[in-house]
Parts: sequence; C-alpha cells; structure tokens
Amino acid sequence: MYWLITSTTYGQWLPGDERGFVSKTYAGLHNKYGEDVDADIPRLKKYVERHLKGKPILLNGEQAKVLFEQFQATATHRRWTLYGTAIMPNHVHMLLETSDDTQPETAARP
Repeated sequence: MYWLITSTTYGQWLPGDERGFVSKTYAGLHNKYGEDVDADIPRLKKYVERHLKGKPILLNGEQAKVLFEQFQATATHRRWTLYGTAIMPNHVHMLLETSDDTQPETAARP
C-alpha cells in the first residue's frame, strides 16, 4: 500500500486558521475527501495560540537532516520502502510503501 503523509510542524497550522483545518471543534470533524472543512474562525485560532505548550517550530537544515535520517531508520525498521521525502521549515511530506495490511494510524504514527 502506498502512502503520502504530510504533517506540519508544531504550531504552524492551527484550528481556526483561515486556510481551513480539520480538527475536533464545536462544528464537528470534517475529514472526508471532498467534504468541506472548517475555516476562518479567528477566536478559535487565538484561543489555541494562547494555549500552545511551546513556541511554534520552524525546522532548520540541521534539524531537517536529523528528521530525514530518522524517517529512513523508521522505514527500515518497519520494512517499508521510503520513496521520497520533502522537508520544509514548517512541514514535511513522505511517500512510502507499506505492507498491504498497514492501517493509516500505524503509517502516520511517530
């Protein structure tokens, strides 16, 4: 099974963001392909910003190198094939192949 996994770094795309977001909110959870997502709830975004447990994270080159090495090690350990990664300051992408019985929660788990 092939997976494209995308993740933002901590604090970079919060519930309430004007770009849209998938999160458990009073409006529910909209997380199905083709379904509208919640977006642009400034009060929610400000609330979440005030309650962050740390500063938002932007990756530097050294941190990106360490992440890349960890992605490779994890893929090797789980016997997955890592076809590619893209590591930007505020988010990462991974394209990998897993065994057919791998569940989404397992593929995305740190």
